[in-house]
Amino acid sequence: MLRDFKILCNIFKQMLRDKYIFRVVTLISLLSGQLLNAQVPGTKKWEFNISEFVDSSPAIGSDSTIYIGSWDNKLYAINPDGSKKWEFLTGSHVASSPAIGSDGTIYVGSWYSGLYAINPDGSKKWEFKSIGELRGCTTNCISI
Repeated sequence: MLRDFKILCNIFKQMLRDKYIFRVVTLISLLSGQLLNAQVPGTKKWEFNISEFVDSSPAIGSDSTIYIGSWDNKLYAINPDGSKKWEFLTGSHVASSPAIGSDGTIYVGSWYSGLYAINPDGSKKWEFKSIGELRGCTTNCISI
């Protein structure tokens, strides 16, 4: 499972970002049983439009929800079928990759805003205001 996750992370890093559209392909099926019914490996299952640049890797919850941040100051929760589950507005760019706690809490840093803990339903659990930049550090800075 860890090997599959590392492969998936590398795939996401190499995927094309065309006009700020984050493309998710069938290869996500490595971790999401709900997407395993792809007809041809590597064919696009769905596409989710994000209005700004995506500068982080996604995190996948135990229920197969995909979490990804964007420069539009939002963290998105995407259902396995590609539909939006919810979005959470932070105070600045979300360039860090989300981290998911054992209780399902999603942790994400926002550049000039701080660190957020978000419940699986998209509501804010808590936030820590920072006086400096928080970018690219969530998964490296949090030990869950």
